[in-house]
Amino acid sequence: YSAFISLFALAISACSEDRFDGANGDLPEASLYENCFKVTVDENNNAHFSFEPVAGVDMTGITPVWIVDGAYSSAFEFTK
Repeated sequence: YSAFISLFALAISACSEDRFDGANGDLPEASLYENCFKVTVDENNNAHFSFEPVAGVDMTGITPVWIVDGAYSSAFEFTK
């Protein structure tokens, strides 16, 4: 009888909810950089993407990741 209680207690605790707050709580908020993004289109329909510093925004350690037509780029400026 005591073995059943021990097994039951083990089964209940094995199914307890785990708390996960993310891989890194110090990740920056994307909304802080919304004024740093700029996209322009020229007369040949080429899109120019840029990520530029703005006054009052700390860009230390920040790298943009652009995904355009399934291709990735981490350049601060590029044209597609």
